[in-house]
Amino acid sequence: MLRESPEDRRTQILAMERIEAIKGWRLVTLHRRYYADWCAFNAESGEVEAFVEYKRRNCKHDDFETVFLDVNKYVHCTSLADSFGAAFIYINEWDDAFGFCEPKTRDLLRPDHLSSRRCSYRDDPDDEYLMIHIPLSRFELIQK
Repeated sequence: MLRESPEDRRTQILAMERIEAIKGWRLVTLHRRYYADWCAFNAESGEVEAFVEYKRRNCKHDDFETVFLDVNKYVHCTSLADSFGAAFIYINEWDDAFGFCEPKTRDLLRPDHLSSRRCSYRDDPDDEYLMIHIPLSRFELIQK
């Protein structure tokens, strides 16, 4: 089931241009079966650099101490990236900044950062996931 609204997808497309310019990538949208949103190619060499998961948050970057990521996405995206010798990059866009992070197991598997969350605003009883909470300090921040 696709959980992104048409507005989410429009926002994502607009963010792609900014991210390509910041990182020197050519981003290609992946089918939802691959868990990652994009494959990032080096704009000059054409080589695969990363598989990317993108999230837009409607708040300031420092409103919360951690940034959450679905454990299932983490496992699948890191496995996909490892298969190609590429990085897995998690990008969050906030109202005031972009944040880039390459999550690592050493950062994630701590009991105080592992929790289950329900996105009840979606009114879907099956919308509950095991989440990893990545410290904000792990993100490279680029102000808008």
